[in-house]
Amino acid sequence: LGDMAAAAGAAPPSEVEDVAGVRALAAGIADGIVPPALPACEAGAATGVRAVFDFDWSMVNENTDTFCFMELVDSQTYRETVERCRSISAAAGWTAAIDWAHGWLADTQGKSAADVLRALERTPMDASLIRCLEALCARGVEVSVVSDSNSLFIAQVLHAHGVRVPARMSSALAAASKIALMDPAKDPGAGCASVARVATNVAWVEGAAADGGLGVPRIRLSPHDPRPVGCPRCPANLCKGRALHAVLGTAAGAGAAAPASPAPSRVVYVGDGSNDLCPGMCLRECDVLLARKGYRLAEKLAADPASVRCSVRLWEDGSELAALLLECAVAPAA
Repeated sequence: LGDMAAAAGAAPPSEVEDVAGVRALAAGIADGIVPPALPACEAGAATGVRAVFDFDWSMVNENTDTFCFMELVDSQTYRETVERCRSISAAAGWTAAIDWAHGWLADTQGKSAADVLRALERTPMDASLIRCLEALCARGVEVSVVSDSNSLFIAQVLHAHGVRVPARMSSALAAASKIALMDPAKDPGAGCASVARVATNVAWVEGAAADGGLGVPRIRLSPHDPRPVGCPRCPANLCKGRALHAVLGTAAGAGAAAPASPAPSRVVYVGDGSNDLCPGMCLRECDVLLARKGYRLAEKLAADPASVRCSVRLWEDGSELAALLLECAVAPAA
């Protein structure tokens, strides 16, 4: 396990460092504490409504970390790989486990980065949600993603579904596709649904030459936060509460990239997992938390409704989520 953790700790090349342009560390929130609530809106200073999504099982209807393996190996091998990842994760973290798995996929199964990226194009995303994103963008609602997936997977999946990503992510995807010896997913262009900001783990393609010319190009991953931030609510690689402040620009302090921006008049946060509770606890009374029915976030909220100040609405599928998003983006929170 030690060798695997060390391999997964490799730093990304400088040209793909923070390809999304957002690091939670830039939020200026001190390590070892839970992130604060979003600041109250100042009269005349609010920046409008902002929508923030988790990615896996929220914006898309799959876990992108494991979906690519499901698509590329037989069912028995897939189950064994996921179990091995869970074992590695207990000692080194999930990001390290997935980094190991992509090395294993290339070295023992002969599956290249190109195979992985093509498999990701099949990640399901509800058509009604894509139309909803288009409508939100047309109404001036900025959409962001805060995710424990990674920059390369998010860019590939969204491009495949005709959704634009930040320019730095699109450029990084094109560069990664070139190393992977494949044509990049086509940039959807202007006038469509778009994601403005992304906070996630960093991923890139390592060429076969990096392994002495052996093997095939493979996916590499590095944690979003290069050092543990110590939030007691979150895994070491990513505090989603800090990341929420980062994509909204609502916290400043030591290490902050810029002064704090005015708070949005409302934030609508979409999530499903346990690690979505931390950003949910940062939301205010005027904000809305859209939690997926039957998933860990909804279960935690049912067990302790007082853990959040915001309104909570439940959704089951993409069409229901799309309807709620449009409602919450134009109507006051209940």
